[in-house]
Amino acid sequence: MDQNKWDAQAYLYLEQQQYDRVAEIYESLLEADPTNLNHYWYLGLSYLLQEQENEAQLTWLIALNEQEEEGINKCVLRLGGILEQEAERQTDKTHYQRAWLIRGHLREICPDNASNLFKLILLHIKLGHELSDNFERWQVIETITNSSEKDVPEDLIIHALKAVLSQPSPAAVAFWEACLGYQDYAQALMDEVILLSLIHI
Repeated sequence: MDQNKWDAQAYLYLEQQQYDRVAEIYESLLEADPTNLNHYWYLGLSYLLQEQENEAQLTWLIALNEQEEEGINKCVLRLGGILEQEAERQTDKTHYQRAWLIRGHLREICPDNASNLFKLILLHIKLGHELSDNFERWQVIETITNSSEKDVPEDLIIHALKAVLSQPSPAAVAFWEACLGYQDYAQALMDEVILLSLIHI
């Protein structure tokens, strides 16, 4: 099985949103081959899709605790890639609540992932939540300012900026200022703010 590919039968259940059946498959696969880390990643994700967050985290933690220090980063990147793929799939199917839940856990696993943070913010606002509810807890400004990921797509940043500025607040201003750190996009971001200001005059 490819490292970022669901078991074929599990994927059929996934498409049918029968997440308990998905979990049953990976529980069986894990029992048969407890050395295959992919089984842990997908089993945890199947729990998460059932909103069993504690079980998901525990499943991933069990696997990570078995790794040598030099292998943990590789495991985190693999698990992060799996969560990213499923978050995108859920978003494409307009299952925004599930996508938001997955991206929230991806933020905890890969806190330096700025692209995920921008997408999480977009989902958060799309679901009708106030950004201020989680702005500090997610360490939004710190992540954007300190992230080593400097190739975040321009359209993603602008889309997130529009959404954040739709909820005027000191946090929104701080978010815009942090986004200006992406110097290649600074002029486009300035133009966007000017355009939004003109629209609301």
